[in-house]
Amino acid sequence: MSKPEVRETSRLDKGVYTTGEVAEICNLSQQTIIRCFDSGQLKGFRVPGSRFRRIPRESLYRFMKENNIRRLPVVDRGKLVGIVTQHDLLLASPSPATSLSIYELNYLLAKMKVKEVMKRDPVTVTPDTPFEEALRIGQEKKIGSFPVVDEAGNLVGITTESDIVRVLTRVLGLREEGSRITIEGLGQKLGELQKLISILDEHKTALLSMITVPRPEKGDWMIVLRLLTKRPEPIVRDLRKANFNVTYCA
Repeated sequence: MSKPEVRETSRLDKGVYTTGEVAEICNLSQQTIIRCFDSGQLKGFRVPGSRFRRIPRESLYRFMKENNIRRLPVVDRGKLVGIVTQHDLLLASPSPATSLSIYELNYLLAKMKVKEVMKRDPVTVTPDTPFEEALRIGQEKKIGSFPVVDEAGNLVGITTESDIVRVLTRVLGLREEGSRITIEGLGQKLGELQKLISILDEHKTALLSMITVPRPEKGDWMIVLRLLTKRPEPIVRDLRKANFNVTYCA
């Protein structure tokens, strides 16, 4: 993806925001932002002589921190140009031990631009990237979030490690009440898996998930089964009769 020019038009470069802009930045509804403002959770002021609300940038940053909004993609005319995180903002902010007055601090914050602290050319994924691939990239790059862009480089969303974990939780059937069985010492023959599945069929037990873990040091495989049953003991008994090395059941 080509690198677009970074302009001064990023929403995060402003000093004061409308409730609509805050809603867009935080990915919340404008009604939610208004309720937070009216309850005092989001600090700001009203435009004199009107009902319009305005939120200073430092109040927006504080609101993001308090509500665990830790990452924001930076766009220019719909194109992704960078990403700024809560950690980036903290590094760019004056130290609490500073000798600057509150007026000097506010002046520095008002002059600070997002382009000065954002990370350029962040690692991205597409809407069609498999979640396991995103997880692998995150582990390799040591990053916990990915802007999602289409083929034209337009930002269409953002996904985080928490989103990936939620998908894995659903895929592995961890929200379902069930049992876990661990089998070690499997070879690489398809017949072993066929025999295993046939035993589950005999017990009319649904297989929620199956994870295969290669063990190169032993030249075999370990399999972890998640089954939709609260009584795995009869299944374990038949697996052992079929010479499967069941090492864990719960």
